[in-house]
Amino acid sequence: MSRSLISRIGPRKSIAVLASAGALATAGTLVFGGPSNADTATPGTSAIQCSNATLKGHYIFGANGTSAPSSGATVPISTGGLDHFDGKGGGTGIATFVVKDSLVNDHTPITLSYNIKSDCSGKASFHLGDSSANFNVYADPSGASFVLVATDPGNVLAGTETRVSR
Repeated sequence: MSRSLISRIGPRKSIAVLASAGALATAGTLVFGGPSNADTATPGTSAIQCSNATLKGHYIFGANGTSAPSSGATVPISTGGLDHFDGKGGGTGIATFVVKDSLVNDHTPITLSYNIKSDCSGKASFHLGDSSANFNVYADPSGASFVLVATDPGNVLAGTETRVSR
């Protein structure tokens, strides 16, 4: 702050302004610099812990993306539904799939399998009849939600599943 600004606002107000500026500077240092103690986590040594038990309960989802079938033409795809994760690496659900402008599956039962590692990343496979879709999974350590990214060649699809009940 310039000297002229402080002299114009008077001594009481200038102390309040300087005290506020000091508090903001301290808060900014804590926010941007973080705490400076030896207990801060370094990459690869995170305190978060996940397992298959992290995902347990009913989750609702929706996702949009594209698929390139063997014909090579890219088509839009959409899916939504409800999954139940058992906390042990398996589960069931129902899903609706729309490919381009056609309803392919409507409230169709599915089964699923998954494996969540301690760093909260993992893999999941969703099975519908004799077809399946595979995903990388990134879970919130609380199990409240997780992100899915399709890994099958030709598919570009990502979405989030959010727990609605245990």
